[in-house]
Amino acid sequence: MFSYTAYGLGIHSFLPLPELVCKEKTADIVVRPGRVNGVALEPVDKGRRFGVSSEGACYSFEGVGTFMVRGGHEVVVDSIPGTDKRALRLCLLGPVLALILHQRRQLILHASAVSVGGKAVVFLGGQGWGKSTIAAALHLRGHDMLADDITTIQMDSACPMVVPAFPQFKLWPDSLLALGATPETLPVLHPDLHKRGFHLVSGFARNPAPLKHIYVLAAGRNLQIQSLSSQEAFVELIRHSYAARFGSQLLHATGIATHFRQCAHLVQNTRVYRFGRPASLSVLHEHASILLKDLSRDSQ
Repeated sequence: MFSYTAYGLGIHSFLPLPELVCKEKTADIVVRPGRVNGVALEPVDKGRRFGVSSEGACYSFEGVGTFMVRGGHEVVVDSIPGTDKRALRLCLLGPVLALILHQRRQLILHASAVSVGGKAVVFLGGQGWGKSTIAAALHLRGHDMLADDITTIQMDSACPMVVPAFPQFKLWPDSLLALGATPETLPVLHPDLHKRGFHLVSGFARNPAPLKHIYVLAAGRNLQIQSLSSQEAFVELIRHSYAARFGSQLLHATGIATHFRQCAHLVQNTRVYRFGRPASLSVLHEHASILLKDLSRDSQ
């Protein structure tokens, strides 16, 4: 078994996971091979199916395999013979890891996060909305990365805390070019995708950071930062909760009332804004500067 850490947890895996930080640590999560049978799965979208049983949560991805997630501490991997290991790791370190964190009663957002001045700044958005790109742009300006795509928030204290994930951004080639990187030198994350792994050698946060600001990314003709009302912010958190990507089954099985309370608590203790801006990457660095000015002004 290989030993790693991510999201503050010790992960022991039969499969090498080079994206994670190597560390000898007691296993909070064990990833092992095995057979997964007998769970009724419903389509989530093209190529993905999901189901919940008394045994746990089951996720299946066409052409890759099926994963059983149990009790927040075990993942059984039933991979299709000959599956590309990159595709397997992408599933395991994406939706499967999000499932096991959800089972551990954390609030999981489909978001990227950086630490600015010791405080967490989170960017919400769907696929292709630029949350990884803007977070990477702030990282390259000297701000520590916290998480990419899956942001975990500890809700067991008065101040919500963002937990460091692992030191890698997932970025498309055009985003990398806008950031000044060379896509051809970076590893492809999936044999059928052009997205690359931008692994960090420094600038990754090691400790949880208090969450103070959330920006909901949105398309707009002009750049605008608008404060959201509590009701608007609550709707956006529900919309961009990672659990929503699995349909209604997961939340109904694990407690939708608890999930709503977590989102309401977050709204009460965090400033939430809509960040509307043109989608062009040519103004990425200008957007990063404006965000930092907004954060500086808001902290005064």
